[in-house]
Amino acid sequence: MQSRLISVRPWLEKNGLFPKGKLALVTCYMAGLDIAIYIVKTFAGRLRPSYASYLDGWVFFLTAIVVTLLLWLAKRWVSARLLWRVRSRLIVTYFFIGIIPVVLVAVLAGLAFWLLSGQFAAYILRTRIDSTLQALNASNAAVSAEIASDLDAGRDISSVKVKRDPGWTTIAWLNGAIVFSADSGANSNLPVFVSRDLTAVVEDGDRLFLRSVTSLPTKRGSLTVASSRPLDPRLLTELSNDLGEITLWKSDTESEHPTPLY
Repeated sequence: MQSRLISVRPWLEKNGLFPKGKLALVTCYMAGLDIAIYIVKTFAGRLRPSYASYLDGWVFFLTAIVVTLLLWLAKRWVSARLLWRVRSRLIVTYFFIGIIPVVLVAVLAGLAFWLLSGQFAAYILRTRIDSTLQALNASNAAVSAEIASDLDAGRDISSVKVKRDPGWTTIAWLNGAIVFSADSGANSNLPVFVSRDLTAVVEDGDRLFLRSVTSLPTKRGSLTVASSRPLDPRLLTELSNDLGEITLWKSDTESEHPTPLY
């Protein structure tokens, strides 16, 4: 029996389970006392149940104290097992203090740069679209002035020079009737969208256009000239040069997953 106790003690000491501190000894003493009272209560209950009822309170009280002390000792044992040495803890502390903040700052800076670069690219594209609109407006104003001058002088306006780029159209109406067109498929009636001067991006059907409309009074009546250029992938590619990939979406769609226009 003594040899078994001698072999058990080194195992308990190796695993940190052998009671060494005052708290551990008190816990062992309280646990032994609780077990002894429980055994006495059991034998007394066999002799007379009333005797056992006197010891129920003590058993409950001692068991509660022992469980509390064991939980506290278990916490200390787990903490001792899990905590590293002071040097290792300092290394981890320096890592979290010195390295992690740098990484977080780098990640946040990269995210901010990515967001700002997208906003800046959108601003540059909008500026280029506005510049193209102004150029379209200037060209349309020049064509309007030339057509008005020819009408006032009674000259033939079919020889008016206009841009002939792919998709670029210029149409003139006099008193609502078409008098000049660089688009053979143009409607002869005055559309609703040319009821006033404008220079903007408009939606016509299911397509987008850069459009400029100019109205001038002439001796023969009211002259309205409209020049349009499609806002298509070709123009977007031209405008978004060195800006990366550009995707155009409709802003007024009610779908949760809208399909991009281009």
